[in-house]
Amino acid sequence: MKKTTYLLLPLILFVFQMSYSQEITGIATYKSFAKLDLKMDSTQVSAEMRDQIKQMIKQHTQKEYDLYFNKNEMLFKEKEKLAAPGNKMFENASVSSFGGIGVMYQNLKENLEIHQTEILGKMFLVSDTLQKHEWTLEKETKNIGEYVCFKATRTSVLENKETGENRESVITAWYTPQIPVAGGPSGHGGLPGLILEVQSGDVTFLCNQIILNPKNGVNIAAPKKGQMVSKEEFEAIKEKKLMEMQEQTSFPSNSKTIEIRVGG
Repeated sequence: MKKTTYLLLPLILFVFQMSYSQEITGIATYKSFAKLDLKMDSTQVSAEMRDQIKQMIKQHTQKEYDLYFNKNEMLFKEKEKLAAPGNKMFENASVSSFGGIGVMYQNLKENLEIHQTEILGKMFLVSDTLQKHEWTLEKETKNIGEYVCFKATRTSVLENKETGENRESVITAWYTPQIPVAGGPSGHGGLPGLILEVQSGDVTFLCNQIILNPKNGVNIAAPKKGQMVSKEEFEAIKEKKLMEMQEQTSFPSNSKTIEIRVGG
């Protein structure tokens, strides 16, 4: 991969602020946004129902998360909030948990990542080594709030198990050397500064609040609840459960079909 040589400024800022990073702690809050591809048969689904379905999906895809961080550790999880009143039209519908973001813990010093997630109500702790992403540092900059952010990109290869074909996806991040912590939302990191915005596929995380060195400190601990498995073991369990769910689920021939794509 071609190395960029024209971006000394963020690296200089990162080195200059390393002494500050020895004690830096904080909480960064992010909002997630997902582009939806919603396909419905207009002859079977009314405009009112279509709008209500879109609103329901929007509530489930636009969420808020907190990233707790210090020099060596990160903990990323969804903010706790009261559940919104249900729509009577969908009172019999169920939303199952199948993977998802869950809680992500990273320890840079120990090169360890633990992802707490669930499959159909059963909790797992997926343990893995930290991925080392090959970022390309770009020359573009922009401000996010009061922070000057630099652009970085990398290519991710996505596997389609149904077709056996792979496709490439470009991930774009905006990081600030003003907060010299190599972390970010949803497991993204490895840059000379905290990632304040990242777009991966059709999903975007954007930071809207940062609290540095809070008075009460930042409590970061690896999640404990769940069955500890490796990443490979978890993928096998998930695939098995998905096949079982598909075999057990049947729909009447006259049922209405709604195709929804989120995040690619």
